[in-house]
Amino acid sequence: MTITRQSMREHLRLASKALSRASETRVTTRLQAVRQNLVDAAHKQLAIVRAAALQTFEGIGLPGLPAARTDHDEETLRQAQFALAETWRTLAELEALRGDKSAGVAAYRQALAFEPDSVAAHAQLADLLESSHALADAKTHAERALRADPNNAVAGLALARVLLRQEKFADAERAALAAAEAPRGLADNCALAWALVGEARDRRDDATGAFNAFTQANQIMRRRHGGGQERHHPAHPTNVRYLTQLVERLRPQPAPVAFATPAPAFLIGFPRSGTTLLEQVLATHAGVVCLGETDHLFEAFSVVLKDGDLFDRVSALTAAEIETVRSAYLELVRADAPAAQGKLIVDKHPLHITLLPLINKIWPDAKIVLSLRDPRDVVLSCYQQCFGANVATAQFWALESAADYYDAVMGLMLTCRAKLKLDLHEIEYRDIVADLEREAHAMAAFLGLTFEPAMLRFNEAARARAISSASARQVTEPIYDRSLGRWRRYARELTPVLPLLDKWARRLGYEE
Repeated sequence: MTITRQSMREHLRLASKALSRASETRVTTRLQAVRQNLVDAAHKQLAIVRAAALQTFEGIGLPGLPAARTDHDEETLRQAQFALAETWRTLAELEALRGDKSAGVAAYRQALAFEPDSVAAHAQLADLLESSHALADAKTHAERALRADPNNAVAGLALARVLLRQEKFADAERAALAAAEAPRGLADNCALAWALVGEARDRRDDATGAFNAFTQANQIMRRRHGGGQERHHPAHPTNVRYLTQLVERLRPQPAPVAFATPAPAFLIGFPRSGTTLLEQVLATHAGVVCLGETDHLFEAFSVVLKDGDLFDRVSALTAAEIETVRSAYLELVRADAPAAQGKLIVDKHPLHITLLPLINKIWPDAKIVLSLRDPRDVVLSCYQQCFGANVATAQFWALESAADYYDAVMGLMLTCRAKLKLDLHEIEYRDIVADLEREAHAMAAFLGLTFEPAMLRFNEAARARAISSASARQVTEPIYDRSLGRWRRYARELTPVLPLLDKWARRLGYEE
């Protein structure tokens, strides 16, 4: 698309309108700074277009104004066209940030209409298309970007993911290796690429090669982020063990008073235990709104608690403070998901286990679904994932700390189960694989819902949702059993942690 002096103002109007819509949408607190940076960048690009529109104003027919300078106009138009392409590319990032992938794809296509050879736009569009499950289109744009820049990591990662999902595992490994070894690549992208190399090797039954690749990814993440753990965070291992001791010493609590606000249901479990799968099963129910992994809980707690209060003030919270937190939480949820009105809210976050005593204090009437899986499969899967860096996922960069963290978190979970009055329903991943319909019926009944057949077609509906967890791609597939007992293929590599994990396997009823 080539813009003209006559069309520039219309292009400016359309881009400005899109920016206004995208910038007004609510995002979580931790993403507000990212959104503002993107909005500021888009405004700067639009300022270039606005200035160009004034410079190229058609003066013909207006007495006293000089004729337009053609050479000046052409250069100004080129600058404006590039600025419009950059504006739409920034808008695409904004749309993706707020979870509207279709709008993001449309914005990238607009950017490419102005700059058809933009490597960045082709690469980012490929990434978004792959996560939207448009694999053929994603592959086309990834390859277009890589022809122009073979070292483009975003395009290389997108291509590797597409090939993995198309079960072209040897090609996927080559694409991921190229991205991992690209010069001047960002550390996080390099780690992601090594994790994809590992996944491709795993699917080719090369357990040793896969484990080496996963280790390479984790070592990169540890070098890049290792010193940045938030020791004050409730999910830090030291705090998890401290909270376990507090719960062990808790005295029996009086029966809760009635509340003015309804309680959500909480879906919890150690990472890679099947929480995303259960969330997608529930999300297909007409009477349910699933929130995904949001910050609403922390934002609501912060209304009455400060950093450091999460443990010490739990037992001292008054009925009025509890109702304040409940009301703040409900307000945040309804602002983010207006469809939640009158429906069961399901708050899914694996590591809300580490907040369970506080959740139980604020919502003693909440129903809690706990997802369980063989501890050896869980820890192996956590080691193999390249999560975004945070205080919890940092524990997965070494096998020993991953197993120790499982021990800490699940120790807290079982202590809460023993000491707190929890309305708890446990579901094992192996049982979901064996008989999804039976487990879906039981989970619906526990939550006070009527079973709906759509719950069994969760993977079809999941393709249309924005899912941020590491299982986003797996839950678009039908139920499969290849992850059951997967740890046995890696028994040699898991030797240092098997004594601890075997103890947990016996404790949870898994055979050795």
